[in-house]
Amino acid sequence: MLNRLPSLSRVFTKSLEVIGAGLTSALVAFMLGRVERPAPAPSFPAVVHLAPADEEMMRSVRSDQAALLDQMRSDSQARSTQLASVAKLPAPAAVSLPSCAEPLSVV
Repeated sequence: MLNRLPSLSRVFTKSLEVIGAGLTSALVAFMLGRVERPAPAPSFPAVVHLAPADEEMMRSVRSDQAALLDQMRSDSQARSTQLASVAKLPAPAAVSLPSCAEPLSVV
């Protein structure tokens, strides 16, 4: 039957070639996708259980907070004394431009 219809024979042959190329392409893409896939990320536990704070930890946190508060107070006092000393300085003399300078004209 294929000898009687040569155009049908050519269409059938081309269809088989296209189907074969498509399947080969799909198979190669699948294989490349499997090879290049990175390893899955490690799963982390959903909940982290922490131990309750003991007295020593609470004392340490409170002493750190107190030290930080003292440092902030001393820094703010040092800044206020600096600002007060800067405010007492005489103002700089005004700078005047030479009188020979002419204004620029826009053309």
